[in-house]
Amino acid sequence: MFYFVQISLGVPSKEPLKLLPFTVKVLVPKEKPKHYTFTKTFNLALVKPDLPFAVQFNYGRLPGNEPMYVRAMLVFANPIQAGKRVETCRNHYDKLRPARGEVLAKSVLHSYQPGPGVYQQGEPANPQSWLSIVVPATGTQIQHIYEMKCKNTCFRNMTHRAIEIIFTLEDMWGNAYARHVMGLQSCSSPFRDLKDMKKPQRNCKRAQTPSTRSSGRKRPRLLSVESESIDSSTSEVESIDVSRMESAGNDIVTNEQNFVPLPVLALAFSIQWDRCAAVLWWRCRCRVAIVSSVDDQAVVQHYPTRREFALG
Repeated sequence: MFYFVQISLGVPSKEPLKLLPFTVKVLVPKEKPKHYTFTKTFNLALVKPDLPFAVQFNYGRLPGNEPMYVRAMLVFANPIQAGKRVETCRNHYDKLRPARGEVLAKSVLHSYQPGPGVYQQGEPANPQSWLSIVVPATGTQIQHIYEMKCKNTCFRNMTHRAIEIIFTLEDMWGNAYARHVMGLQSCSSPFRDLKDMKKPQRNCKRAQTPSTRSSGRKRPRLLSVESESIDSSTSEVESIDVSRMESAGNDIVTNEQNFVPLPVLALAFSIQWDRCAAVLWWRCRCRVAIVSSVDDQAVVQHYPTRREFALG
């Protein structure tokens, strides 16, 4: 059956719609070489230009087994640029126009398996007519293979602009019953770009989780002293310190008058040292025996302990 309904004019809708069951899955091959991938984290398919990528659709049907179709259409992800149609760059347009015509030359998304019932729709002369691919939906599950003709780095139209692909489940009159939106990026190295996209997330996780490594040195403990905790005793000590500082200042002023000779200072130091030794001796709890020599005979003198001295 010929699908004659053209896409409606104006900005395509991205609002969720699910009047009928409709699921979309990018079939990533398990064996190598792989030239495209899909990430659920970003809801994004990364593909290489001019190479196929497969998509599987599972859907419900209308009563009476009416003909159903799946439409695929590219739009810009930025809402500010949503009113502009996604088209091929000038270089790819000049290469595609002689062999495929005006509609396919303007379209970035192509069908890799064209055949009966697959339609490339859109009006190239009308910038408000979005370019799309319509595939017949037979049964309750189909698979279709697409390809991209431009990269996201192509000059002018798609230069570093994020794009999305809208899949809609429609009847033969163009009424939509379900809608699915996902990101699509055409690049020369999908797996490298995917790795670069995951790096900021890893850095954020590392910043949020505390580090288990120790710094190797202890941090100084900060002690906070409140004014209320200072009691009267502390204030007295401060006053004493101030008085000492004042007396020290007076000593500095009168240093020439109170000059003490060096031998006198040495004598005072020796007296002070003797006093310390005496205190240490009195604190001993055992007898101290001193051996002296009197007339070439050894005499042992016993000195009483502190306790014996107190008892008399």
